[in-house]
Amino acid sequence: MRFPMLQLLLAWLLAVTTQAAQEEPPPLSPTSIQDDARLFNPEQTAKLTALLATTRQQTGVRITVATFTYTSGITVSQRAQRLAAAWLGNEPGLVFAFDRGSSQPAIAVSPGLWNTYPADDITMMVLRNSTVFTQGNPIPDERMVAAIEASAHQIGSLETIRRQRLKVFTKDDRQLATVVIIVLAVLGFASLWFSRRIRHKRAVQEETYLFPDVHVGLRLGAPFGGGTAAEVKGRE
Repeated sequence: MRFPMLQLLLAWLLAVTTQAAQEEPPPLSPTSIQDDARLFNPEQTAKLTALLATTRQQTGVRITVATFTYTSGITVSQRAQRLAAAWLGNEPGLVFAFDRGSSQPAIAVSPGLWNTYPADDITMMVLRNSTVFTQGNPIPDERMVAAIEASAHQIGSLETIRRQRLKVFTKDDRQLATVVIIVLAVLGFASLWFSRRIRHKRAVQEETYLFPDVHVGLRLGAPFGGGTAAEVKGRE
């Protein structure tokens, strides 16, 4: 067999790559930052930790960060998507990923975020912040911090707009419901009044008299013999 060592090496690399690709993602850190590549310094880590906590408290959106030195045989984007599925599920949030080995970044969006804000706004936010990774400051950690800060600010703006729209819709809905109730009440009373009038009119038309009409008069004078006269007629 030719090149047995090369074939064994390729088989070992394939097995390691497959196993790494199938392994479970690590649990999410309480700080929402998984800096395996040691990309951030302590000051940056503290700054991002406070920013992510504030963003989640004010908007309900969880922003997570993951850096690594290898991607387990998959692309950075695929790794970010797997982390989003494991860490966020249906919760609205983002995963900012960076591979130090290839210097490639990626942003993954959870389904919950698509269901919270308009798709056009999320798409523009991701595209706008993706350019921050490739332009501006050449230092990767500073580029990543800038992209995360920009995303947190934009999510805050989207949440403010969403809450304002909810307040407007709620106020309009209350006014509309009040008008509908008043109109229905008026229509109900009008229908009841008309139905009573119609029943009364029919009852009058169908009324049967059991007593005849009696007319009593006086006859005066000799020619008529005097006295009283009574005339009884039945109603036709």
